[in-house]
Amino acid sequence: MGARVRIRIVTLAILGMCVLIGASSALADDVDDLVATLRKDPDDKVRLSAAISLGKLKDQRAVGPLTDALSDHASKVRLVAAVVLGKLVDASVPMDVRNRAIDELERVANDDPEDSVRTQADRSWNLVKAYRGGVVKPPPSTSGNDNNSTKQAPAAARLTVYVDLTGFKDGTKKASTQLVTGMRGAAEATYLQMAWVTRWSGGKSPSQTDLAKAQMAGFYLDVKLTTLSVAKDGEVTCRAYGEIGLYPRDKKIVQLGVWQPASTWSSANAGRRAKDIEQAKARCVSDLAAKMASDSIPLITKKTATGTVSSATATVRGDED
Repeated sequence: MGARVRIRIVTLAILGMCVLIGASSALADDVDDLVATLRKDPDDKVRLSAAISLGKLKDQRAVGPLTDALSDHASKVRLVAAVVLGKLVDASVPMDVRNRAIDELERVANDDPEDSVRTQADRSWNLVKAYRGGVVKPPPSTSGNDNNSTKQAPAAARLTVYVDLTGFKDGTKKASTQLVTGMRGAAEATYLQMAWVTRWSGGKSPSQTDLAKAQMAGFYLDVKLTTLSVAKDGEVTCRAYGEIGLYPRDKKIVQLGVWQPASTWSSANAGRRAKDIEQAKARCVSDLAAKMASDSIPLITKKTATGTVSSATATVRGDED
């Protein structure tokens, strides 16, 4: 290959890279410009166009601004914002951002003056409501001269189940903080599919009074990692002790279930590479925590269905080594 040909190929490659970098930068600029337009432009049609364009870009940075747009005075802007939020909101959106979007969709579905907007907001809310998780808002105060006792409570206050996940521990002294956090996250994601709450506002744990005001039944899931081993072929084995019971914990702990299942996951290509082994560990403990959370759902559902959370409990034991 001649020198001129090589120079031309390199030049074209550099130009191609510049185009890609420029496109990425332009995309970021587009989102920022469209968000600014959506929030500030006085022309209804221009704001509508910005909302539509944000929907086409499918960038989750637009979730917050589109949530604000649900309060736009132009009904068409509110309508498009509701449509796009139904497509953008998922578990990868930061929890506080997605929770606010879901709550606002529900508010608009109930209160918007336009029937078309209410219908679309309700449709989108039903698509994304399962992603609501974590933080519970305090219920509205009923003290003073507020006689509007029939006013609908916030969506979060109507959730029926809170599961405390603060009791996740490493008993092996081999797991990193990231692994324990991953275990908790896997359990949280499982409960999220039930639209159950696993965190309280302000990062604190709720009291019995807090739960009563929010009309919620409280439970806890404790998981202690007891085994985390790696075989010579790279196979990772993990075991944990799990306990599900009534919250808050006190001197008289009421257990709904106790089990110690084994979960094993191995990668065919793991070998002895440290990176692959760490990934195998993460997958193993996450699968284990998700299984425990999944197994606890029927026990919790049965308890809440009876309406007598303080009644006698049944203890369930799984495989133990």
